[in-house]
Amino acid sequence: MKKFLLVCLIALLAVSAFAGGSGEKAAKGSDMPKEITVAIPALPATMEPGKEVLVSMYRVFMNVYDNLIFTDYQNNTGMMPGLAESWKQIDSQTLEV
Repeated sequence: MKKFLLVCLIALLAVSAFAGGSGEKAAKGSDMPKEITVAIPALPATMEPGKEVLVSMYRVFMNVYDNLIFTDYQNNTGMMPGLAESWKQIDSQTLEV
């Protein structure tokens, strides 16, 4: 039974590894749509991230805007660059980017 289960898992893994795509490339200048449609629970009242308070809108903003500086949660090393190449902390409340 264990051997049968192992064979099934390996077969499933092999099928999923090769099911990535057809390998066909889109033709240059193709008529592919230039927009995407997403489902969100409500429209944002504003597109200014600092003025919107709904958590669901935070997901929209994270896909529209880029951060200047990111917090590095993975390595716990503080901040890492986003759009900003460098920054300097002037005082406890001010960063020069």
